[in-house]
Amino acid sequence: MSNFRVLHVAETITGGIATYLKLMSICADEDKHQSFYLIPSQQVDELSNCREIITHGGGRSIKGLIILFLAVFSTYRHLKPDVIYAHSFFAGVVCSLFKLANPKVKFIYCPHGWAMFREKGNFYRRFATLIERKMSFIPDQVVNISQYEHDKTSAIGFSKNSMLIENSVEDFSERELEHYPDAIQDLNGTAVNSSHTPNSEESIIKLLFVGRLDEQKGIDILLDAMVSLDRSDINLKVVGAGVLRNFSHQANRENIEFCGWQPNKTIDQFYRWADVLVVPSRWEGFGLVVLESYRNGTPVLVSNRGALPGLVDEGITGHVFDLSVESLTEAISSLKKGSLSSMSQDCKKKFAERYSPGDFVRKQAELIREFD
Repeated sequence: MSNFRVLHVAETITGGIATYLKLMSICADEDKHQSFYLIPSQQVDELSNCREIITHGGGRSIKGLIILFLAVFSTYRHLKPDVIYAHSFFAGVVCSLFKLANPKVKFIYCPHGWAMFREKGNFYRRFATLIERKMSFIPDQVVNISQYEHDKTSAIGFSKNSMLIENSVEDFSERELEHYPDAIQDLNGTAVNSSHTPNSEESIIKLLFVGRLDEQKGIDILLDAMVSLDRSDINLKVVGAGVLRNFSHQANRENIEFCGWQPNKTIDQFYRWADVLVVPSRWEGFGLVVLESYRNGTPVLVSNRGALPGLVDEGITGHVFDLSVESLTEAISSLKKGSLSSMSQDCKKKFAERYSPGDFVRKQAELIREFD
């Protein structure tokens, strides 16, 4: 497939889509096809390991979508790719319109979480369902990222040209130990030990949150729970930054630390520092942070929303709580350091057996070969 070309198109890649595209670059290398990435010019650094990057100046506005459409048109005309692979809703809309105008174009679409499953009003959900159901029939293939969304969309009449390829993340476990230091410095200058083995004499339960500080990720619920607990023996580190809103003013406490965004080469050190990852999302198409946590042998405490409960073996790799401040407060209060530590090997096993990057790359390669 050395001359086979895939054009990946994304309106934005920050977060999970960047992780996805990095794995797709591994797929291209191993499958011997050429991948090109049409992404925002200001986000090029997030795909530093990918070659053949093409930039666009589009965005989430009518003008931005027109700019992205013209970029797709120009890039397709120049590269003549064998297949277009669109990532997320806005890129999906643009590439669907391009496909309708050019029916011979081969087109794969991954929504990276369907909009209709978001915790919004009834009108929004009905409208999103209508649009996304119709959109699902335009691509030659739709890729769902979680069993939850695959089952839900199949049950309500989405296109049968849909398949499940569950998300994954890179496995840094071996090369990280070789190339990265044993500790990093957090924002207060305190060493964050990379070892996941807890000190038997240490009684503090260490919580970790990783993600955008916005409504979807539920950081406000976690901070309210921490205030409600008001316990000095429970510490929280927050890795991430505000996208729509800054929540840092809500928790000016000694046992809560905001660490900002962290690069991939150091994020695993935070997972290994923690006793448990807390994921209080209001909606989630998958939840890549859960896999990052499992990769490091760290159990998770997740909300009962979207795909999250399906990622957890209750009492084995973590716990699921009903999404509310009261339920999260109770769930955190019930955590036992020894029990969390005993889950570590099961978390690593689940990552290796269910969510390995090798399986992801193999399934993506098999999908792309169908268009050769």
